[in-house]
Amino acid sequence: MAAAAAAVRADDAAFSRQVAPEDFTAAGLGKLTPAELARLDQLVQGFKSASVAAQAAAEAKAKQAEAEAAAARAAQAAAEKRAQGFLAKTRALLLPGAEIEYQPLETRIVGALSGWEPGTLLRLENGQIWRVDPHATSYYGDKVERPRAKIVPAPMSGFKIEIDGFPDVRVRLVSK
Repeated sequence: MAAAAAAVRADDAAFSRQVAPEDFTAAGLGKLTPAELARLDQLVQGFKSASVAAQAAAEAKAKQAEAEAAAARAAQAAAEKRAQGFLAKTRALLLPGAEIEYQPLETRIVGALSGWEPGTLLRLENGQIWRVDPHATSYYGDKVERPRAKIVPAPMSGFKIEIDGFPDVRVRLVSK
C-alpha cells in the first residue's frame, strides 16, 4: 500500500503532469508516446535530484569554508593576544590612586640554575629575559634543571620571580 502511494506521488510529481496544457502542446510533447513521456519524466526527475544534491554539496562546502574562516580568525586573535605579552597591560595611562591588578606569569627557566648575583640574566621559556635587581643579595644553591618560575608583582612596585627551590628575588624585564 505504501509503495502504491509512493508511485501515485511520483506520478503526480511527474514533469509531464505538471506542465500546463498549452505549454505541453506548444513544446510538442503531445507527439510523444507514453513510453517516451515516461522516459522524459525520469530524465527530469534525475536532473532535479542531481540539482538538489549539488546544491546541498555547495551549501555544505560554504558552511565548511565559513567554519574554517572563523577558526582562522579565532587563531589570529589568540596569536595577537599572546604576542601582546604579560606586560601589555602596563601601557595604560594611569591616574594617581589607580589600582592595578597583574596576572602571574608561570613558565620555566631555560637550562639549569644554581643561583644568581645582582645583574644576572634569567631567560624564560616564553622568550622573556629578566635581570636580577642590582641591589639583590647573591644566592647559590643546588643546580636545578629547568626549574618552574613565576613572575608576580613585588611589594610597593616592580616584579619578583619565584623559582622552585630558590628564594624570591626582585627582577626587571629586559626583553620580551
